[in-house]
Amino acid sequence: MSTFKEPEAYLKSGSNELKILEYGIGELHLGINILKVSRILDCPEKLARPGATAHEAVVGLFEDHDKIVPLVDLGQILGIASENRKSRVIITEFFDEITGLLVDKVEQVLTLSWEQVVGADEILWTLDNPYIIGVARPSEEHNVLLVDYEKIVLELAPSIKEDKGRKKGKKRGSGIDDNGSDVNGSGSSDREAK
Repeated sequence: MSTFKEPEAYLKSGSNELKILEYGIGELHLGINILKVSRILDCPEKLARPGATAHEAVVGLFEDHDKIVPLVDLGQILGIASENRKSRVIITEFFDEITGLLVDKVEQVLTLSWEQVVGADEILWTLDNPYIIGVARPSEEHNVLLVDYEKIVLELAPSIKEDKGRKKGKKRGSGIDDNGSDVNGSGSSDREAK
């Protein structure tokens, strides 16, 4: 039986299974809860420069569905060297922050039972990577590393820790509160556009 402690992002209510999107960086196979994936894109050709205070792993900014999205080199954050041309972007949302994760390739969606997941400390005791929290094992020969994306987002935008408690009613960056009201005074909301 696994002692893997599931972060909230991997839980699927009322089920003993999880679905993860498997992707690759270099030779490693990694996974993200499919519920946290908005869409997958080819890497944008044109990127705006990030601000001077941006985290070093933010390689640029691009527009997606009228939102400015930071593009993060996930391999750099995880310390994974890759000879491949990073060509795919996984759009995610954690803490109401939309982020594009730059990866080499997207593989497949896996449906797994929790018995196929073990904590990183049980199998990777020699790996010193604070972002790897577990390993999904679809088969004996196939391991998919599970990453703590929440920890990464909190490091990319440390103000989220403070904002979590203070801005409970306002969705970060959208200008729309939970009631659909425009808090920026621009005269329209995302809900009106739908």
